[in-house]
Amino acid sequence: MPNENDEDKRTIVGAIPILDDQKILFVKSRHENWIFPKGGVKKSEKSYDAATREAFEEGGVIGQVELEPFCVKKGVSFYVLSVATILDSYPESQERQRTIMKMMDALENTEVAEYVREIVKEYIRKRIVEHTDDFLGFLDIL
Repeated sequence: MPNENDEDKRTIVGAIPILDDQKILFVKSRHENWIFPKGGVKKSEKSYDAATREAFEEGGVIGQVELEPFCVKKGVSFYVLSVATILDSYPESQERQRTIMKMMDALENTEVAEYVREIVKEYIRKRIVEHTDDFLGFLDIL
């Protein structure tokens, strides 16, 4: 027998808005935690486009999104968005607070949702590995 809730299930995506590769934008959840902008994918919309839209609507940022999800947490696919522009006015500016934190500060801030801190930690680890590979490649040249 089909579950009545099956029709209500939507694909949910989120954006990880990165500024200057050192800071992250967060929005306030309804539970008063800092989280990443997220929401449902509309019909005929690509997941990464939905993540970009949510970052604009909830956080007032515009940027370049990666086409593959960075990670999946709590059933949400999160996409890294390199922020190019921060807008003063945006669709949910009256409904949601936003803040920008240095990545290391976000890891220590208990107002940042725990699963979000896990994502930040994963992002930092990935960046360290990428930079280590770059550095090792540079040593090969020498």
